[in-house]
Amino acid sequence: MVGIIYNITYLCPHACSICCVDSIKPMEKNGLLEIQYNALKETLSIKRNQQNMYTQASHELAKKGLELSYSDKMKILTQLDVPDLELQISGGDALLNPENLQFLVAASQKFGRDNLSLVTTSKGIKIDDIPYVSKYISQYNCAFDNPYKTRALEYRSENYVTDNLRIAQEFIKNNVSVQTECTLTKDNLNPKLLRDMFFALHEAGIQNHLLMRIVPFVGRNQIQTNIPTASEYKAGINLLKNLEEKYKYPKINLICSLKNLYPKEGEINPCQISRNVMGLTPTGDLLMSPYGFGACNTPLAPEFNLGSLLETPLSVLMRNKRRLEILNRMDENYGDCKIQSFLYSKKKEFMKRLLDKTDPLYRQR
Repeated sequence: MVGIIYNITYLCPHACSICCVDSIKPMEKNGLLEIQYNALKETLSIKRNQQNMYTQASHELAKKGLELSYSDKMKILTQLDVPDLELQISGGDALLNPENLQFLVAASQKFGRDNLSLVTTSKGIKIDDIPYVSKYISQYNCAFDNPYKTRALEYRSENYVTDNLRIAQEFIKNNVSVQTECTLTKDNLNPKLLRDMFFALHEAGIQNHLLMRIVPFVGRNQIQTNIPTASEYKAGINLLKNLEEKYKYPKINLICSLKNLYPKEGEINPCQISRNVMGLTPTGDLLMSPYGFGACNTPLAPEFNLGSLLETPLSVLMRNKRRLEILNRMDENYGDCKIQSFLYSKKKEFMKRLLDKTDPLYRQR
């Protein structure tokens, strides 16, 4: 089965420094709609109209070629011509623009509720809308990387994580599976914080918690600081796994790039690039990986882009020679994160960089 994470928009009320996309932040000011983009360094100012603020911002981004129009998003849906496709709709904040909910409904009707999942923050969905949205998705994901009522990261609201958890609980009441997500940093690998995080999720009835890795130079995260070592990652993961064993849930899941910290003989390569999960950008380009975004939302390298779904059906793009070569050579750097290897390799040719054994996490042992 093939999976695609569709970042349907870059628009988000937050601009978290660890995000794997460079979010675009709109705000109202003195009768104007100000849209901050390009790492929040540039601002587009337009006269505010009567539309939902995020709908108006989406339409302006479409004019600038930074997001697809609604009609082009629906065309993308027709180009997704592979059966049994698993589609996760993400962002930015996917449902800030109500038009994107219409896309989600149409996608669910095409692929089935069981194959649709959604990622938002609490700002992107209203409590009253959750029963309706729940009819069309089987899983809801949201960030939960700090159990305390605090800003924790720049550009976040004070109640960011606690509000996310409140929304997640409402989805559980509506028979939707929930997985919270936590990007591990030196800050939140504090043992007390991890215990408090686990018990907050346990008491909320969350069944799955995904632990993720910082990917430097990707999206808004253009720095190399605050990245844990292999031993720090393992200490935090082991603590949470021990709590899971005792209290049964949430189940602690690892993103593919962390799995080789716990190698199992005979296990298939955990790397998912081009195989299980690919990325789809707000402009309709298919990336080998949903983590293939560089600064200001350009691909990390042109070769990560497999082509435009507006122009070419998915079934054809999946036959891209680079994708097939990667699938055939996947084990040359078994267990390494291909994105991390690419970023840290000193080689010049794309495929050699991608398949280099340069993921720093696995060079520490």
